[in-house]
Amino acid sequence: MHQPLFSIVIPSKDRPNSIENLIWSVLEQNFSDFEIIICDNSTNDLTQEVIKRFKDDRIVNIKTGNLKMYENWNCGINAVLGKYMMLISDKAFLKQGALIYLKNLIYAKKYKCITWKLDTYVEPNTLLTQPTNSDSREVKSSELIKAILGADYYGFEDAPMHCTSCVSMEVISEIKNKHKNVCQALNPDYTMAMHILLSIKSVYRINQNLALLIRPSFLESFGNGAGFLKKTESNRNFMREYIDWFQNTNDSKEIPIKDNHFIIDIILKDVYEILKCYKIDPDTFLNQQDRLTGYYFHTFKEILWRKRMGVNMSDEYKLWIQAFNGEITLIQDKVNQKREFWRLLLLKANLIYFIKTNPLTAYLLSIYRAFKYKDFGKKFNDIEDYYKKNEV
Repeated sequence: MHQPLFSIVIPSKDRPNSIENLIWSVLEQNFSDFEIIICDNSTNDLTQEVIKRFKDDRIVNIKTGNLKMYENWNCGINAVLGKYMMLISDKAFLKQGALIYLKNLIYAKKYKCITWKLDTYVEPNTLLTQPTNSDSREVKSSELIKAILGADYYGFEDAPMHCTSCVSMEVISEIKNKHKNVCQALNPDYTMAMHILLSIKSVYRINQNLALLIRPSFLESFGNGAGFLKKTESNRNFMREYIDWFQNTNDSKEIPIKDNHFIIDIILKDVYEILKCYKIDPDTFLNQQDRLTGYYFHTFKEILWRKRMGVNMSDEYKLWIQAFNGEITLIQDKVNQKREFWRLLLLKANLIYFIKTNPLTAYLLSIYRAFKYKDFGKKFNDIEDYYKKNEV
């Protein structure tokens, strides 16, 4: 049996329109040595109808259903036959020329893990580009893990996440042999990234953005992260599926504020669980005082960030103050050094929150946004038009 160079794993659930664009973007590539493994975890047959319209032997169509997210991801990973794996969620889109670019890089440099940034495509016709670094570079795994343990989830920006990485199956197979599953609850993407970082010395970060992340509008995003940020009902339903996880991790000594009020809480809990799998003391990368300092600093930033989104964060702020006041003086002093300008930022966040939650000012803001975004980004007829006019 032929072993393709790339296995493109697409875990999907109830996004038939998005996955149609993604499959098309892969099949249109100017490089053909790949397989597409689709794990359709949908609650209906709409995604199946889309998949079956593509008549291509390289598509492996796995209908799952009723699986948790991380289980569906593992299902796709376990079906891989290729030499390198790319795991791309159904809310993404591969750029023209992405696979030939990666093939040339792999043949020239033999890197085991390559990562990149994402541009954003706002439906129906707007491209937003992310700036790239001036040079591609090698990034030590230990540096990324240190940043992550310091509660800076932007430390994952260079890490091998879904939609932003290509990983040798030698690495993935080694992880599976030792730990069975590459992805774990609650965050299959962050747990996969940590497994990979703990298995290799470095990743190669390229200065090309090889994929797009699709957004339904300028103000909305797909995925559970966006729902968590805004405390949506769909996110609460998602959380109910993982009640066992919440109960088992709520007493984590590494997270001073209980009950998962912050994004970084659920990320860090999974990160620490992966470290336990490897029997690694987190102090190996960053001592506990610095980890707690980072935790309080970044959770406070999250409070301000989410308030500016119009989310009521008063309960989270009270919990933050209560926990912070109970810390030792050394940690308080370190955090306060970072908070020099926070009073002004808090005032600004409160003002923006008022504007977004007051009916009159919110209406005026919507008018302003309609004007602001009218000529924002680069325009195309549709996403296929973008694909045909741009190449990596």
